[in-house]
Amino acid sequence: MFATHIHRHTEQCLQLSHTDSQPPSEYWNSLSKIWLTKRALKELNRRNNKPNECPPPHRRTHQPLTRSLLAKRAKGQWSASKILKGFSKDDLEQIKRFSRLGGPDTSDLRGYPEPVNPLEYSTMPPTNHLLVSKNKDVTSTVNTKSTGPYSRNFEQLLIDYGVFPAFYAYPDGRKPAKPNNLDEIKYKMKQRRSSLSLSRFGDKEFERFQEAAAHAKKEEQITKSVISIIEGNSQENKHVCGKVKFGNLDSLINVGGDCVFTPGNPDLYDGAPSEQLDRRVRDRLNNKIIPSTQDDLPIAPNFFLHAKGRDGTEAVAAKQCVYDGALGERGQLSLRSYGQKKPHFDNNAHTITSVYLHQKLSMYTVYTVRTNGPNSRQEYYTHLIGSWAMDGDIQTFRSGAAAFRNLRDWAKELRDEAITLANSVADQVKDEKYSDSKQWLPTVKA
Repeated sequence: MFATHIHRHTEQCLQLSHTDSQPPSEYWNSLSKIWLTKRALKELNRRNNKPNECPPPHRRTHQPLTRSLLAKRAKGQWSASKILKGFSKDDLEQIKRFSRLGGPDTSDLRGYPEPVNPLEYSTMPPTNHLLVSKNKDVTSTVNTKSTGPYSRNFEQLLIDYGVFPAFYAYPDGRKPAKPNNLDEIKYKMKQRRSSLSLSRFGDKEFERFQEAAAHAKKEEQITKSVISIIEGNSQENKHVCGKVKFGNLDSLINVGGDCVFTPGNPDLYDGAPSEQLDRRVRDRLNNKIIPSTQDDLPIAPNFFLHAKGRDGTEAVAAKQCVYDGALGERGQLSLRSYGQKKPHFDNNAHTITSVYLHQKLSMYTVYTVRTNGPNSRQEYYTHLIGSWAMDGDIQTFRSGAAAFRNLRDWAKELRDEAITLANSVADQVKDEKYSDSKQWLPTVKA
């Protein structure tokens, strides 16, 4: 059953993955606003150049277009007034009534090429006129920067489906509420670490960090030489992984019943060993908490880091931060709601996600809520909890590194708590065989 589920998920979602290719047409159709990006232009070109089932008039003509042939065709053409003369009075009244109601549905003609005047038809091959100005003296240049799947259109899609970036404001000016446990998070973040005391981390160690940060250019270099100093030499976090695409997780976005799937891919994430969670829970929540089909990788991640090299952009890092954080928070909600018919929303944050870019460390918390009203849905919010210029001075570094290490420990505490809750519920399940019930999760003994 487990293998079958994985296979089905792969067929439905991974084939729609557009990390390295063009997103499907459903992706663009679902956007409330389309931003000007290279992929959007490519999609526009694809639609403009899409061949019609019925070829254009000049493609159907094999006989040479002589003047005598055109004259014969002109004689066979009827004007609208000539056609209407052939109808009775009652028929004309029906035609007028039909016209007042809007006339025929011509939506199937949308995108069909304009009729070609044979006299103006050129034998030159058609060209793409999308970006060519009719005024030959004017040259228009559109500069776009490739951001892969994490473009402004991807961010728009996330917003449309309830996954919001930091500092988001609704069209009416309202701002999302802060998580209930924000004060607790900030208190934990500011706790002092003995490993960062003056005796253990002084000017010499800080200079070593500054040199490493200045020389690291690529993401891999930053992770090995820079992030390793920020996180310290603690051996407690053994269940850490990175550069693994979250290809086994369900997408957060569904368009027309199909998932628009961009796998999460953080540079570093913390999770739990698979054996810590009851097998039955793992099988049931498989595509919510297990990032990869590789069995020995950590599961139920709720602490993420995205490190960017010198060529990295803040826009891409922010989108990755929001998306991966939402995937992690959904998994934590699934664990805490295991055994219940509906998800349990406590309006607390259980996930930490961070970005290291241009020697600056920024940390966020991600939390999910259920909105009220007729259009109620699950939404994910991102909240900035602190940022530090890590190479500025030693005190700023100590504050940023302490926040990173403290919130990493805090995320582990909440992850262990969620797993313990799910395991305790699994022990009470009276039937280990899972059915295809529409209930959100298994029934529990009274």
